[in-house]
Formats: sequence, C-alpha cells, structure tokens
Amino acid sequence: MVLALGVALVHIALLTATGALILGLMALRERDPRNARYSSMLSHLATLWITFAMLALLWALLSSDLSVRYVLMFTSKGLPSGYKASALWAGQEGSFLLWTWMVLLSTSLAPTYFLWTHGPGKKTKDLKGDALRLLRMRIVCLTIAVLFLCLLELKSPFETSTIAEQATYPDGRGLNPLLRTPLMVLHPLMTLVGYGLATVSVAWSATYLLSGDRRWACEALPWTRLTFMFLTLGIALGSVWSYVTFGWGGYWAWDPVEVASLLPWLATAAMLHMQVSWVKRRDFQFLGPGLGMFLLTIILFATFVTRAGGAWESIHAYASNVSGDAKDQFWRIINSDQFLTGLFYSMVASLTVGILVFLRAFMRVEEESPPLKVRATAKGLLNAVRNMRVNILVGTVLIIMGMLVTLFIMVSNVGKALVAEEFEVKLAPFALAAVAFVTLHNLSMARDRRLGIVVVIVGAISGIIAVFATSVPPLAAFSIPFLVAGAVGSVFELVRAFTARPGQKVDVDIVAGKKKQAKPVPKPPIGLKHKVKAAGAPVIHLGIIFLLLGYVGSTWLSMGEENVVATKEGNEALGYMFKVKDLDRTADSESVTLEVLKDGRHLGTMRTGWHIVDGVKKFDIGILTVQGEDIYVTLKAGLDLENGPRAVLDVKVIPMMPVLWSGAALVAIGIVMRMPPTAKGW
Repeated sequence: MVLALGVALVHIALLTATGALILGLMALRERDPRNARYSSMLSHLATLWITFAMLALLWALLSSDLSVRYVLMFTSKGLPSGYKASALWAGQEGSFLLWTWMVLLSTSLAPTYFLWTHGPGKKTKDLKGDALRLLRMRIVCLTIAVLFLCLLELKSPFETSTIAEQATYPDGRGLNPLLRTPLMVLHPLMTLVGYGLATVSVAWSATYLLSGDRRWACEALPWTRLTFMFLTLGIALGSVWSYVTFGWGGYWAWDPVEVASLLPWLATAAMLHMQVSWVKRRDFQFLGPGLGMFLLTIILFATFVTRAGGAWESIHAYASNVSGDAKDQFWRIINSDQFLTGLFYSMVASLTVGILVFLRAFMRVEEESPPLKVRATAKGLLNAVRNMRVNILVGTVLIIMGMLVTLFIMVSNVGKALVAEEFEVKLAPFALAAVAFVTLHNLSMARDRRLGIVVVIVGAISGIIAVFATSVPPLAAFSIPFLVAGAVGSVFELVRAFTARPGQKVDVDIVAGKKKQAKPVPKPPIGLKHKVKAAGAPVIHLGIIFLLLGYVGSTWLSMGEENVVATKEGNEALGYMFKVKDLDRTADSESVTLEVLKDGRHLGTMRTGWHIVDGVKKFDIGILTVQGEDIYVTLKAGLDLENGPRAVLDVKVIPMMPVLWSGAALVAIGIVMRMPPTAKGW
C-alpha cells in the first residue's frame, strides 16, 4: 500500500506543479489575477502532495516495511527509530525526495514570507506591483520544482524489493555503522536544506535578469543568508564527523564530494556580498544576479559529482556506482543510470538558460552604477581600498577565480584521485590575497589610513622571515604570520562596529526660500541590535581567517608516530607519556584507558579502541586537547600479557585544532548576527 500511495503522490505532485506553472505563465501573459491565485493554490497543493509522499516513506522506514526496496537497503528491524528516520536521506532516492520537498516547500514559503513582510496589497483587476513581482518569482521556483519532480520520477524511492533481496536480508541490510552518529543525522540534512532554500535566491536573481526587478536583492538576501548558514553547518558537521570517525586524524581530504560541496558555499558567499552591495548602493547589477542565476548549475554539478560514481575516486557512499577508468568511460557512467543522465542534461540546460538570460539582460539594460575610478597614486590607492565597492568587487572576483581554479583541477583529474597539495598550492594565493585585501580595508577605516598597509607589510615580512628561519614548509611558514595580521584587521573592525557613534546632520530652517539658520542635530543613538548586525561581517571574516589558520597549522605542523607500545609504566611518544590504566578485550572489540602526562605532569585520561558493528570495524578515537593542540590516538591492538597490559597505538599531535573549530563556530555565529530579528529586518 505504501508503494502504490508513494508513487501516486509523486505523480499527482508533478501534475499539480505543472498545472500551477502553466496557470502562472497564463496569468503573467494576460495579467490575470485570477489565474495567479489558482497557480498559488496549486503550488501549495503540490507541496502538500510531496509532503504526504515523504511521510509515507518515513512511515515505511519507521515500521520496517521491507517490501519497499529503499527500506530494505538502508534500515533493519533492530535499528533505533532515530536512525531509521535519518535513513530517509541516507540513500540517493530518499535524499533526492527530501531535496525536492525542500524546493517545493521553499516555493510555498517564499510567497508567504513576501506577503508577511509587504502586506497583502490592494486587489486590482490587473496584475501589477508586488503581485506581479511575486508571480514572476513563483514561476521560476515552479520551473525548478517541475524539473526536480521529473528527476524524482527517474529515481523514485518507492520500488518493490525482490524476493532474492528479502531472502538475502531477512531483517534488512541496515544502515552503514559509520553513519549511525548524531553528526551524520544532521550533516546531509543541513546540506539538503541549504540546497532547497537556494531555490528562492535563484528565482529572485532570474526575476531581475528577466524583468529588471530592482528590489530583487532585498527579497533574496534573507534566503541567501539562510542558505549560507545551512551550507556552513553541513560542511562543518561533516568535517567533525570525519575527524572523530575514521581515525586518520583529518577532517578535510579534498575528496571530490567535499570539493564539490565547497563550490555552492563559495558561490553563496560571493552572492551575499553582491546582494548587500546592491541593497546599499545599487552596485554590480549583472554580477550579483548572474551569480544567483548560475547557483542552480553549481548545485546540480555538486550533486552530479556526488552521485556519479567512477568519474572520480571517492570515499563517499553515493559515489560507488561504476568502477574503472572513468576518463575513458565518462559517457558510459552518465548513461549507466537514467537519473544520472537526467541530472547531467539538467545541469547543461540550466547553464545554457542562465547564459542566454544573462546575455539578454546585459544587452537590454544599461549600466547604472558609476564607474570605478582609481588614481594611480598612494593616496588614490588608499582611497580605493577604503571604497566598499572596490572591496566587494575584489573579494567577489577572488572567490570566482578560486571557484574556476577548483573546477579546472576537478575536470583535469577526471578518473583520478584528487591530490590535496594541488588544491593547497593553487588556491592559497587567492585565499591570502582575499585576507590581505580585507585587512587593508578594515584597518584603513582608522584615522591613520596607513595602518592597514603597515600591518599587511609587517605580516608579509614576518612570513618571509619565517620561511627562511624555520624548517616548516614554506607555504605554511608564510601563511601563519600573514593570517595573524589578517585576524588583527578583523578584530579591529569588530571593535569599531561595537564602538561606532552616530554622526551629525545639519538641520536647515527655510524662510521665504532662504536659509535662516543651520544647526547640527545629532542622529539618534545606534541601537545594540544595529551594532550586533554590523559586527556580524567582521565576525564571519575572523572565523574564516581562523579556519585558514587552523587548516594550515593542523595540516603542515602535525606530527605522527605509528606502533607506539604503551605499557603500565608508560612510554613516551612525540613529547608525551602514555600509560595504560585499563584494557578491555572481547572477540569483537578492544578498548584501552590511557593516562597522558608531560614532564611528569598529569594532563588527562582518554579512552580509545574499536568494535565491530554489523561486520564493519568502527574506531573509537581518543582525543585530548592540551595547550592548543589535539592528542589524537587510535588503538591498533591490545595485548594482555603476564607482565601487564600493552597497547599498540597510532599517535598524532595536531596543533591549532581548537582554532579551526573556533573559526567554524565564529562563522555560524556571524551569520546569525547578520540575520534580521524581525520580518522586516533592521
């Protein structure tokens, strides 16, 4: 029954959304408010149908209905209910159903939010004003929703399991043990929610390019901020999961799926800067909406990389469909699955449509922003650095160039494993240039405009000295002092945001058309909520610098030692003493309790080991944070000998991990600070 119901609901949702799209186009052509209302009703109805479909699959998962193939492959009867529910996004079919639901939900919520912030407006015989703007946005959202529903027809989670599969897994195959953590319950969920919310930003960007809606950025900005927040949380949670699960001491492997997930995050970051600049100064009328228009293509590319197994060597579960030399079999990989074929051509179609719409808008609209004029003098350069338009433009260009370099590396390595060093060497100049420019801008806002240049020069000179004076790899030796200088700039801007004072304006009395008296009238004091929002940007910038610092330190300054034999008396490794306090061994598990000392001083205890879950070896990582570095220990083997227990360990000392996690937290906090506390914003 669940199978038939789910299939029927997906079909009905597709028909309903298509009807809503057709009525919306008719309303737009005829300026008919009645058809616009019918389109809105059908849009909400399509969301309701796909919600019921998702609930049907969720019910099948919770009730362990093994007649549904998706349930059989990703759950088992003995699995806790929470993990049964999280299996909804554990496989390709379920995760795409969730993503489609988020697209339709965003399509329904965006008009509701719009009407809440703008009011219902006056009813007229013809569509105009806000009603027309809202209709155009809904049409774009519905176009994306219909596309996703068509793809869902090709990858439906409502398929019947075969008798052979039920005989092989009588209680269900179960969820991968490595995914049975709260982190993995949230990590893909946050990412998919972010992808769904991006639909609204794409729609408002397309609305501007198609119709010249000058208020597009005001409407898109809250949704772009939400998208950026969820994508940030998704990447951060995935990194923490990798760090505490796999036992290799890392959190970012430059795996194709990880790199692909970084592209929408970078694009959204650039969009935020463009939209803020448009709201404040009407700047960059093509670059901002152009990025928004191509965001859908970037997200589809990230999804294609995730699901096109064999195109790149990957450790992720989705990317395991096809093996072999993918460079020679690229088209075979695409054609190996109808969903992959549809996804690939959807990506190509969205890119083509985006280019055509962008070119049409570029030829139709004249540039309204005044040109950027920079004098080739020291004072002119300082003024340019202080200019917010220059700041945002340079930052956005650096982000776009970094994205293009990343795409080039991925395309040139099809069929191969991506190498971390290639990304680090080629992307480092863009990251350091962005940090330098943000630092120059932040510090040039001081009374002494030369302060920014002085700090950047000091950071660069310190980095050069560190390259020749230390044995640290050159890129790391230069980056650390340079990034510290960047952190100084962000802290300065953060302090300035909280200590800002209102300026004064001149109140002029007019008598018979002449000025009678001019007196300064102080502006009202800046409220705390305005200061908090203004401080959000430097908090985000500081968090990103901390992320870069943490990455550099943990990647190039870490040390490791394998096969360390810890005893009851203790054994030293990497400057720390490890003593075995307790050892537990069974047929399918081992664990050891260790005391960690340095120079005879007790630092703490940790427990590490491994256990077998459904035939999969799962590590229990021992992590102890001491003086800004993590002591990261995995147990290879435990020996219970006559003269006492022994533990064979792999030990790593990873510096600056607290800095990295603090950076991720600061980025998330900064995004929240930038979100408006009320529907109408600040």
